Amino acid sequence: MKISFVIPAYNEEKTVGGVIETLKERYPDSEIVAVDDGSSDNTFREIQKADVIVKHDKNMGIGEAISSGIKRASGDFCVIVDADGQHPLSEIEKVVDRIKPSIDAVLTQRKSLLSSGIFKAIGKFILTLLVNFFTKQKFKDINSGLCALRRKKIVRYIQILPSRYSFSTATLILVNLLRFNVEYVEIKVEKRKAGKSKVRIRDFLTALFIILSMVVIFEPLNFFIPLSLYSFYVGILSGLFSLLVKNVQNPLGFSHFFTFSVSMFIVGLISHQISIVIKKLFSGEKDDS
Repeated sequence: MKISFVIPAYNEEKTVGGVIETLKERYPDSEIVAVDDGSSDNTFREIQKADVIVKHDKNMGIGEAISSGIKRASGDFCVIVDADGQHPLSEIEKVVDRIKPSIDAVLTQRKSLLSSGIFKAIGKFILTLLVNFFTKQKFKDINSGLCALRRKKIVRYIQILPSRYSFSTATLILVNLLRFNVEYVEIKVEKRKAGKSKVRIRDFLTALFIILSMVVIFEPLNFFIPLSLYSFYVGILSGLFSLLVKNVQNPLGFSHFFTFSVSMFIVGLISHQISIVIKKLFSGEKDDS
């Protein structure tokens, strides 16, 4: 199987050249696709040794850079590697060694998760809880950048994957909800050799929106059924409160929550039928009915 290494780069002039050289030396028969995502430094000059060079006129986001690289790649599998040198060759080798015809993706989980602050750590914790709840998994890391994806399969969904920092999280959710054949590898990452993290607080809200969107599109029952059940339970508690506590006005009684619960259940069933059609459209299957 042919492997294409996709390297998204934004202002990574100090490190991206070394990453390309290391991969070329270790995997001379592979393809290197480097994407300059509108850098303002000499990144474009440093990626000239790559086999395929893509340049964005302006910064589009890491997700868009990865998408551009996957579209231009010709390999059976695309291995996504950061341009900042955080992925040691030994860890990249772990991912490449797991690639085989029977799987669709190799995803990584970092052994040590370093956070730049308490708010960022809290945000990651909340997002991880949500992903685990909706995918019914127990991930500790939901946004590790190093991964391998079967190009023919992931390219079908490129247009709905986010353009910025939630690309890894969205991919993790996608392959789980669509039940891709996935293998997971635990890896170590090194500290950045240059530059700094470009993630901002607003990316938390974006990631939250993307997580909910992916679930509603591909597994809506995972969202609407729990919402319906929890609303029903709250309605019962609210009704009991009204019965047991005298002379206390309770405007949100059982009827309101019961109505909302039934509504979410019906919306969930309708969304489920729509999701089936969407999955068939993305997979290329035709509805014979």
